[in-house]
Amino acid sequence: MNFLLPCGGIMNNIDLLKTITNYKKIKNPAYPAQESLLIHLYIRVNDKIQSIIENELSEYRINTSTFMVLVSLYMSDDYCQSPSDIYKELQFSKTNITHIIDKLEKKNIAKRINNKNDRRSKSICLTPDGVTLAQKLINTQNVMLKKIWSGLSDDEMKTFELANKKLLSNLNVN
Repeated sequence: MNFLLPCGGIMNNIDLLKTITNYKKIKNPAYPAQESLLIHLYIRVNDKIQSIIENELSEYRINTSTFMVLVSLYMSDDYCQSPSDIYKELQFSKTNITHIIDKLEKKNIAKRINNKNDRRSKSICLTPDGVTLAQKLINTQNVMLKKIWSGLSDDEMKTFELANKKLLSNLNVN
């Protein structure tokens, strides 16, 4: 398969992706070209957003999962949650939650304390250093999110949200 570039110019990745997808459609009329293009674009956007987020978080030497746990704790009453509540909210494995909490404890960002409502269980609470770190990270996230979505209008974001909800609902049914 040869793809000629018009006037010797450089074709950007999206144009090349469209060209390849259209070629596949010509070779096989049953090929779902639009659906394939959307999946490829979705994967590329997701990868790029993940890269931006990971780059911002690397300054603080944490990963995305740890960041999500910190935000979850920060948004909770008294900056505390049970491990099972974190698990339910974030849908991480219990092993992963335990590993993240262990790392946060070693860095004095969070601590396990006896649950005041159930003596048999522990709560995970942010330390003062953890609260400060979470506030910095949330401020960084706010700037990052505004930058990521700045190229879309409010209507485009609402359409994107609606399409993603429908897609997710469809995937959960099948």
